[in-house]
Amino acid sequence: LVGTDLLEHEMNLRRGAEQRLDYLAHHDPLTDLPNRLMFKERLSRCLERVARTPDAQLALLFIDLDHFKDVNDTLGHSVGDALLTTVTRRLQTSVRPGDMLARLGGDEFICIMEDISGAATALEVADLLLEQFRQPFTVGENQLYLSASIGIAIAPLDGMTAKSLVKAADVALYRAKADGSGCLRFFEPENDSSLQRRRALESDLRR
Repeated sequence: LVGTDLLEHEMNLRRGAEQRLDYLAHHDPLTDLPNRLMFKERLSRCLERVARTPDAQLALLFIDLDHFKDVNDTLGHSVGDALLTTVTRRLQTSVRPGDMLARLGGDEFICIMEDISGAATALEVADLLLEQFRQPFTVGENQLYLSASIGIAIAPLDGMTAKSLVKAADVALYRAKADGSGCLRFFEPENDSSLQRRRALESDLRR
């Protein structure tokens, strides 16, 4: 009986260790949000459901903090990390239950919104996310003002693969940041063409 109990205890420890490793592999250690790997897995599954379901739509919100590097440069990375965790908690209050908010790394976040009724649903949530930046963030003794930019892509309109949809949201984010801090923009194909021309020009200039 003692031997059986010991074996069961060891198996429980092993299962716990495996579950912990799986959690660490799929979550960001700083914010505890899903990480890039978990985001990609979830987005692929969501797009499969969109492909199977008539009239189904999905929104991808690419969120980037404006001038976050200035915080790290002036106040240090420890304050920057604390700010990221504070920002995360606020963003989580604005996403709908069941939607995924993930951290891709650095100051980049992304949100998967399933079962939307159209662009208006994505716009409503994006406005709520930007609203979280109207008030300062308290980090220790610091009162920090921050803004964010958001790029939005809609499936199936803007893409039906994880790669194409993320690219579309990234292009929309690039346009939002180009228009000034605290902006949001939906993906438009002409923006992609403009971005490709700009990158080609930058590459030619480097050469």
